Amino acid sequence: MTNYRSRFSLLLFLVLLLWSCKDTNKRPPKAVKGHLDLSQWDFVKDGNVKLDGEAAFWWKKFPEFSSPDSTPAPSPDLWVNLPVIWNGFELNGEKLGGMGYGTYQLMITLPASCRNQIMAISSQEQSTAFEVLIDDQVLMQSGTVGTDREHSKPYTIPNLAAFVPPASSFNLVLRISNFHHRVGGVRQSILLGNYDQVSSLVNHRKEREWVLLGIIFIIIAYHLILYLFRRKDKTPLYFSLICLVVFFRAGITGQKVLAEEFDFIPYGAFITLEYLTYFLSIPLSLHYIYYLFPGSVRDWILKWSYYLSLPFIAVALALPVYMSSQIIPAFHLIFLSGLIFMFFKLIQLTLKKVPYAGILLLSGGIMMLTTLNDILYVNQIIFTGYLVHVGLIFLIFSQALVLARKFSNAFSDNETLLIATQKFVPVEFLKKLKRPKLNDLKLGDQIEASMTILFVDIRSFTTMSEKMQPDENFNFINDYLRRVGPIIRNNDGFIDKYIGDAIMALFEKPDQALKSAMEISREVEKYNLHRAQEGLEPIEVGMGINTGNLMMGIIGEDERLEGTVISDTVNLASRLEGTTKTYNSVAIFSEFTLADLSPDSPFNFRKLDLVKVKGKSNSVLVYELLDCLPAEDREQRIAQKASFNEALEAYWKKDYVTALESFSRLHAINPRDKAALYYVQHCKKELTAVDH
Repeated sequence: MTNYRSRFSLLLFLVLLLWSCKDTNKRPPKAVKGHLDLSQWDFVKDGNVKLDGEAAFWWKKFPEFSSPDSTPAPSPDLWVNLPVIWNGFELNGEKLGGMGYGTYQLMITLPASCRNQIMAISSQEQSTAFEVLIDDQVLMQSGTVGTDREHSKPYTIPNLAAFVPPASSFNLVLRISNFHHRVGGVRQSILLGNYDQVSSLVNHRKEREWVLLGIIFIIIAYHLILYLFRRKDKTPLYFSLICLVVFFRAGITGQKVLAEEFDFIPYGAFITLEYLTYFLSIPLSLHYIYYLFPGSVRDWILKWSYYLSLPFIAVALALPVYMSSQIIPAFHLIFLSGLIFMFFKLIQLTLKKVPYAGILLLSGGIMMLTTLNDILYVNQIIFTGYLVHVGLIFLIFSQALVLARKFSNAFSDNETLLIATQKFVPVEFLKKLKRPKLNDLKLGDQIEASMTILFVDIRSFTTMSEKMQPDENFNFINDYLRRVGPIIRNNDGFIDKYIGDAIMALFEKPDQALKSAMEISREVEKYNLHRAQEGLEPIEVGMGINTGNLMMGIIGEDERLEGTVISDTVNLASRLEGTTKTYNSVAIFSEFTLADLSPDSPFNFRKLDLVKVKGKSNSVLVYELLDCLPAEDREQRIAQKASFNEALEAYWKKDYVTALESFSRLHAINPRDKAALYYVQHCKKELTAVDH
């Protein structure tokens, strides 16, 4: 959480820095009774000036003005403080509405140094068509100013105009008409200053908004792609829709860079789009929280957010702007209610320490403040300008951080899950089936391959387990498997399954299987030394190895799948492991494994028996891997290998007398050679049968 806070604090600082541009460090004078005295103002040093203060106002009149020295200004209807909308002005005992036209006038006195300098005036949107005149010359125009709706054309793109002051003092006249919006008048301050400084400021504002729009567009595209790749999670979808709302709102308010770029689109279309972004913001935000924090927003609240917004959306789409703009104040209550609900919901989630809620709470608080600013600004209570898109941008970046962290955690969880699943389904198994991911496995997937199978089993485990408690049983098995498993992997094998205490492993080459068997036997010897120190009885293992074709595949049903290996090769390997008890051998392998061994394999082995596989008519020659025996037994059996083979050949030729003499002699030399004893007993049995 500390890392989240530090990162978000840095993000907050950078965005604040981005939006903290100041036009001047020195407080400029304001107009008094229509006169703005800037004679002591140094535009180069002190910066630009907002033409705020007390201005003359004429309602439904467009008076003519020349220079202040030649013709005195006519008496105004009212004195008003710029910037100001005329809604609610009292004139002749009546309150003015939003529709109408009027004129604002200031006499401006400049310092002598500005007499021959190129100055500039910049104006943001004014409601809803305006002209700026210097004395009687039109300097700037937006839309068409008229005395009725038929003869006026709304257009509110910010403007910049250069001029050379005609005299030390001049009249700045602002003519405005409004027949297309509920609010009329001067909505934002007009800026006066040195041309280079004003144009630089305007260009900087536009560049800043284009950069922000570019960032938002990339975020939209990125999260839409995320959703298209994984449609189960709708969080990226609703986040991208919120970003889309912010994208359009940021582009058609403030510097209105989108409206300026697409100036062929009518004024009404952009205003309608602005309203739609406002009406959709609450339901989309609630939907986002609904998916980001499951269970945090009830379904009925989500539905009602749409029910309440849809009538406003319908009105905005169906009616002209001068009518649909009347419903905006009514939506303020719904918007604020939605924000307050989300704010307190985020407080609740933060107190419950739900991940990411704290970050969204902070950005949501900023969003609420900027929204409150816009409501107060629209109603001319404060004159800060539109800031809601700034709050939305904070919200976007914080939510982008949340989603990035969420997906990062999801990827980490997937990696952890992948590692975990590989412990249940080996990667090698997937590779054999040519399925790169576990999700790709399907019922019936199968492949035929030639491999070597190793079965490893603890002898008399049932008897041992009966003497142990359940937890002791599991601890013992896990301790044993923890020692044996790595040996198989280190020799490029993989464990197909655990069958209680038994292991079934597969290898590409028989040499790897025999080497694993040899190392397992050495590890068991070390393990027995450890058990002896703990006062525990030693364990013995038996291992069967066979090579051949097998079928690897997926069995089960739709809700439960399992990888398995099926073939006679597996059955023989399992049976060979079982026969190790008969011969007191540690490891036995088949003639098929011998056939595939490398010519220079270093293993020591001897023929052991002909084993008949259940269900098969032919017997299989099997060998004992002598390298798995304890050192003393190993050396003796290697030394007696030739004699044992001669005795075995005699036995197979049914020369039981010779075989009995040979095996008896071998057993006498090495009483632990149970294979020799096995043949002694069988020779006697055969000879007894002949005598009878």
